[in-house]
Formats: sequence, C-alpha cells, structure tokens
Amino acid sequence: MKAKAEIPVFLVKHTPWTAQENPIWLASSFVIERNFEKYCFPAKMDEKQLISLFDLEKKTLSSLPHLQNLTILQAEELDALDKEFLFEHFLCLESFQNLGKGQGFAIDDSGKTFFILNKDNHVEMHYCDFEGLWEKGFSLLSDIESEIGEKIPFSYSPNFGYLTANPGNCGTGLRVSIYLHIPALIHMKQLESAISNEKEDGVLFTSMLGDIQNLAGDILVLQNRYSLGTDEKSILRELHTTAMKFIGAEKLLRTHSKEKNLPEMMDLVSRAFGLLTHSYQLEIKECLEALSLIKLGIDLGWINGVTQKTIGGLFFTCRKAHLLFHLKENKKVDIAQIPHIRATFIHEKLSKMKLLIES
Repeated sequence: MKAKAEIPVFLVKHTPWTAQENPIWLASSFVIERNFEKYCFPAKMDEKQLISLFDLEKKTLSSLPHLQNLTILQAEELDALDKEFLFEHFLCLESFQNLGKGQGFAIDDSGKTFFILNKDNHVEMHYCDFEGLWEKGFSLLSDIESEIGEKIPFSYSPNFGYLTANPGNCGTGLRVSIYLHIPALIHMKQLESAISNEKEDGVLFTSMLGDIQNLAGDILVLQNRYSLGTDEKSILRELHTTAMKFIGAEKLLRTHSKEKNLPEMMDLVSRAFGLLTHSYQLEIKECLEALSLIKLGIDLGWINGVTQKTIGGLFFTCRKAHLLFHLKENKKVDIAQIPHIRATFIHEKLSKMKLLIES
C-alpha cells in the first residue's frame, strides 16, 4: 500500500487572497485546456494507458524552465479532504473526488500555477492571479503551454483549433474568470440592470457556485462565453473592458453610500458585524455573506481594527477544507462540529474589529 501524499506546506501557509489589496477586483484565473495528438481523451483511456501518460507528463513538466520545484500529486494517494482543499484553493469549477490512478496534479512552489492531469483533458493548466498582475499571469501560462507543446505535440485541427473533451472549449482552449466583489451593486438592487445593459456578447456572468442567482460572498464571476471562433486577445479585451465597467459602477454606489450614510447599507454592515462576532455557529454561506459586508464596511470607513487582507484571507480559510487544514484539526471531525469551529475561528481572527457606526 502506497504512503499517503501530503498537500505541500507552502499551500497551507499561503492563503491566496491575503496578497490582494484591491477591494473590488479580487482575483483572475486563467485555464488552458490541451490534449496530446497521439492519445485518446482520458475518458477513452484505460488505467494502464493513463498511468503511462501520467509518467510522461510528470517527466515533461519537471523539465520545464518556467516551473521550479514542482510538486506532483497522484490522485489515488490523496484523501477526500486533500482533493477538496485543492478544489477550493485554485477556484476550480468541478470536484476532484472521482479522480484515481493515472490522474493527478502538479503545483509549482509559487502556489499560483496548477495542473490537472488526465481528468477530462490530458492537461489543464491553471494560473491564479491575486495581485492584479493580469497580463503577467496570462503571459506566464502561455509560455508554459508553448514549452509543453514543443515536447509533446497537441491535438489541433485547422477548422476547430485545439481539440478538447468539451467541444465548446475547442479553439483557443482558454477559459478566463474574473472575480469581482460587488456588494453595493447587489444590495442596492442595481446588478440586474448592470448586466442587462452590458453589450459584450462574449462575456458570461456567474458566481463561484456556478449560479448567477446564488452569488456567494457577493462575488460576481465574469467568464468568456466562447473559446471557439475567437482569439486570446479578444477574450482578454472583452473581459477586461466589462470588468472595468462593473468596477466603475460599484465604486460610484460605494461613494454614494458613504456620502449619504445610507441607513439600509449601514444596517447590513452592522448586522454582519454582530453575526461574525457573536454567533455560536456559522454556516459557510452566511459567513461569506457577512465577510463580504465587513469588507465593504472597511472600504466605506464604517469598520476598523481589521484589514482588507485579513478579510480576504478569511474568504478562503472559512471554507471547510482550508479551515481544517489551517487549524490542524483531525480530518475525521464530525461534520456537525464545523459550523461551531468556523464561528470560533472567525471570533478569534476578528477580535480587534470595531464598528464605527453609531447606534
């Protein structure tokens, strides 16, 4: 029996959003999907073929100049909580729980570049930017993609571009997501209007949960609607243009809230303060919603004693896998205890937080 693999220590110690100081544009995620021309898609490969390709991928990635001190994790050696941690950490859209032999992950020591191997596609290259370095992040991922393609040729069609397991992702094989914190637009009932007025057809609006009707943490996710029939520059331009429009609208409403001391907004922030400082239990959704309003309150000058970086970090560490890893709790903890563990953790982290809104 193989020894259990361990999540790299630098991932556990490095909470991504603590590096982010922008109160609205929280993160950007770039994903490039590729398959190799001499191999079937993973779903059509047997276990022996997957293991053989995984070994080749491991050797190839470990040789790339842009990737230093790479950690390779085999899915079969990770438990369910490890997989959930990776899912949370890299803002992924689909669970890893069903991955097994011949499948896995690779992570560079920056904690920003992440590879999913032999899941739906042979390789999904992820880069998560939390520091506002939009162009640098995409450029680095493009360089890595080119280096891999020089060693193992990709499946490519003159008519359909790069071939992917999901036909809708062919073409560039690029998926970009921008994470915007827009509580003012949401709670002042302006989001629906802002979306309906948007003219960029290539932009899809969703949430971290994949549902525009369920915006966890008041975070709107902008994604490219198309990968086929377009190019990388057009995808990036449309998303950046749209993001700046929403940031402008959010800033305008925040300024209005601060200048007018809008009672409804002050009430929301005050209630969030009470919830996070006095609850015995906190479910993840209500915790994210309250943290969102505290983050807004800091920006409006209604909250002090805590920084944007701290709240940004809590967006990650309050989630189940990160919470248990951070606290080094027994991974077999009773799931019913997690809301109380989360509340206690939040109380400690926000113990110096003060509400400046007069009662």
